Amino acid sequence: MSKLVDRIINTYESGLVQRYHTHPRFARFGQTDAAHQWGVMMLVLMCHPNPSKNLLIEAAAHDTGERFSADLPSPVKKLDPVLAESFDKLELGVRINRTIAPLELTEDEYAFLKCMDVLECYLFAANTLPEALSTKNWRKLRDYVVSSAQELNTQPIISVDEVMEAAKTRQGFTEAY
Repeated sequence: MSKLVDRIINTYESGLVQRYHTHPRFARFGQTDAAHQWGVMMLVLMCHPNPSKNLLIEAAAHDTGERFSADLPSPVKKLDPVLAESFDKLELGVRINRTIAPLELTEDEYAFLKCMDVLECYLFAANTLPEALSTKNWRKLRDYVVSSAQELNTQPIISVDEVMEAAKTRQGFTEAY
């Protein structure tokens, strides 16, 4: 098999990686990296005033390295920053060598992508397990998205706070923060 064919298959298979696989409740909803990356790409398309081709491709492919490294849970990364950094290097290395290699983004594009990446996680929670949004960790995540969006040099064309609030209340969850 040629190296390109191998990369194509690996990249496709990366979409089948299970997100939230260690979370006792979120795991049962079965979000894959393909669904997550599609969600991030749609958020970039809908929220960025003028997304570049590279930004859209990165939104669609940013987690392809997880085909080989898996999706390290966020709480683990927070508990051990050294492990998180090492893991991120591993994921990047396998992405470069085995799937679709990352494209160059400006600092502003990378910050926008990161904000949309985390916003997608929040929207997934709002649609699958909205009561989780009242927990300390999800409230901190919400605050992170709001503050990150406010700090972006390229402002989203809509308030991410408004999007998160609408997603939460759309599912009937109305608890105040």
